[in-house]
Amino acid sequence: MNGMLPVVALGKVDLRYFLELRTILDADMVALAATRAEPGQLDQTNQCITRHEQCGEDSLKAAACDLESHYLVAEATQNPFLTQLYVIFKDTFRFALHDIVSTMGIEHALYYYRKLLAAFQSHNAAEARTVMQAHIQDTVNCFQTERGTAEDE
Repeated sequence: MNGMLPVVALGKVDLRYFLELRTILDADMVALAATRAEPGQLDQTNQCITRHEQCGEDSLKAAACDLESHYLVAEATQNPFLTQLYVIFKDTFRFALHDIVSTMGIEHALYYYRKLLAAFQSHNAAEARTVMQAHIQDTVNCFQTERGTAEDE
């Protein structure tokens, strides 16, 4: 854990690195979750989406729901290492997700979360992976357009 403290202590998250992490991790994580998600986890994910829909323009609440969605996906993998990533990096992820939600709004995430839930319900790993890849790529494209390709140059 001590080796991770500098990353956690950065305060400002460089979204390039956060989105790179998500590109590497999230697509395979949702595919695994699609094959392992249990009915109770699907219910929790659906409830989280409902709470997310009720956030309106409150980007802090929306970012918290976004983080919860990611955590629920990690839990659905049944892999404790993936779940712990979200515990360890919770504050860093929340900060980055708030930045994303503040820029893109909540409808972007909700569109993909609904599609992911459908893939989970049908246990379709390939569809879950494709949906997540599209979600991340749309986010990357938005930030490249919004801020240019290099955030802090």
